[in-house]
Amino acid sequence: MKTLNFRVLKKSSEIIENEGLGILNSTDLKYYKFDTTCLSGKWAKSIGEQVELPFKTMIYGKGGSGKSSYAIQLATYLSKNLDKRVLYVADEEKVGYLLNEKLERFNAHNNNLDVVNSIDESINKFSDYDFVIFDSATNIGLEPELFENFISQFPVTSSVAILQATKEGYFRGSNSWEHLFDVKIRFENGKSFTEKSWRFGKIKTSFEICPKIVLN
Repeated sequence: MKTLNFRVLKKSSEIIENEGLGILNSTDLKYYKFDTTCLSGKWAKSIGEQVELPFKTMIYGKGGSGKSSYAIQLATYLSKNLDKRVLYVADEEKVGYLLNEKLERFNAHNNNLDVVNSIDESINKFSDYDFVIFDSATNIGLEPELFENFISQFPVTSSVAILQATKEGYFRGSNSWEHLFDVKIRFENGKSFTEKSWRFGKIKTSFEICPKIVLN
């Protein structure tokens, strides 16, 4: 497991000052405008229809189960259809022929989607993005405590963390991972199964990874 220089992240005074709304009367709450976005089609079924930003998604499964293909399709939808700035950290596969082949397969190339080899090359730029996708968090060496630091340091950036799975099919790492995410998606034999969605209601659905998929 590689050593990850991620502990440099600390809460800035600005983040601490703006953290939380404090005690509000319920009649005042209706005047607050919250940052939400609406997902459509298969993404609404997989993640949720109206979601509050930022949101955090865990996707996990064995090698070759479709995790990266799903993540690239999601990155494409977010960057092209919703005009979001997306950074894809390709630590496992690296930026090269195979990654480019997947981008071509899913018609993913666009100006809102950037790719990078590692966290070390991009950590100072995370705040420039609406979404950061870690592929994979396991390979990066991203542990729950360090991921919490990421959430604190970049409170308006949504994230997708891909975790590898054990032989038994469970995600690798501490059970603490599960409590950090709004959505948990398992991958098996080219299909994704949304197991939990704490913030956006219970969702039980499957999503087939298909090279000829038409994005909604």
